[in-house]
Amino acid sequence: MFTKSRARAAARMAAAMLALAAAFLFYWSLGGTWTGGGETPSDAGLSRIDTAIMGLVCLVYAGVLLVRVGYWREHLPSGVTRFADINAWVIVLLPLGGAVQSFALADFVDGTFDLIIAALAFVVVRSEGPVSPRLGAPPRPSGKPGPPSSAH
Repeated sequence: MFTKSRARAAARMAAAMLALAAAFLFYWSLGGTWTGGGETPSDAGLSRIDTAIMGLVCLVYAGVLLVRVGYWREHLPSGVTRFADINAWVIVLLPLGGAVQSFALADFVDGTFDLIIAALAFVVVRSEGPVSPRLGAPPRPSGKPGPPSSAH
């Protein structure tokens, strides 16, 4: 189990990396080219729409990780927060599978990027979840003065 502060740091780092990936994907979906000699998504057979959808998925993943550690949790319906709690594991497994595939194809840059995101998401998932009254957290003490009640 990881502490909340480590989970928040991991979520911010993973969200930043996913936002960077989304920025590249949106750039490529708008017709940008890669001059580093690497392969762009259009070279891999993806259309511009597919690339834009992948960018949106990266942004949703970033949001899910941030909600999982407590950002915006009070302002969202309980269904959205439950979605974030459950689907945070998806964000661990999908990049992990992408890392395995990339390493098998000797694409060490993408594989390392995916592996780092999967590791950071794992820290987020295995952390102490945020406490929310809507999710069944124990009620706060009433603050009334006096001795604690006995359980006789």
